[in-house]
Amino acid sequence: MADKLYRIILVFMVLAVMAEVRAVEPAQTFSLDGNLEDWKGMAPLMVLNQKVQLKESPGNWQGPGDLSGSFFFSTDTQSLWIAIDVVDDNSLWCPRGLDLQAPWWKITYDGDAARIKLQDKNNQSVELFIYPGQYGVRPQVYFKNAEASKLIILEGAEILSSFKKETPGYQVEVKIPLASLKIKPSDSQVEIELFDSDGPPRSCKSIKGSASFPTGVPVS
Repeated sequence: MADKLYRIILVFMVLAVMAEVRAVEPAQTFSLDGNLEDWKGMAPLMVLNQKVQLKESPGNWQGPGDLSGSFFFSTDTQSLWIAIDVVDDNSLWCPRGLDLQAPWWKITYDGDAARIKLQDKNNQSVELFIYPGQYGVRPQVYFKNAEASKLIILEGAEILSSFKKETPGYQVEVKIPLASLKIKPSDSQVEIELFDSDGPPRSCKSIKGSASFPTGVPVS
């Protein structure tokens, strides 16, 4: 009996050590190259592809082939990494040109974009706007000042995007210094809205969801 009890205790000790080793394994590393090869094997934090997730102008949505997206998040000691994989049958960004003096919604509704809001347990938040860029317009990351509706370039953020080869759409990879965020992403709820403007006759539409960072468990 004592020998059996000893073996059971030994098994639990081995399992505890294995769990500790897994806990300190280094996080996956990424390179900012505009494609998502580094992210293969990772589960997305959020997938937006359902009719119930539609937000703006749901009647303009023609299905997941018209607009859908997968969003991946990770952190290291210095940066928040975001990868976005978008299916879009007609990629279009800001055809009338960017006017940062315009309200954020007017800029965003004029093309393709993603809005990501991080809100921590103290209700402190940061709202990011990611534009993939094309046709000579560089991709960019902005944030919205809480006291105003205008967009401001997020200093230190890096972004690269590319058009997908096998299916219509684009991919975006973003690296943001944690110091620029003023909040801790791992303590945050994440709200994501993906915008798409195909131009006439189908104007802007959006699809939206929320999740906990970084588990991906939906909260709304």
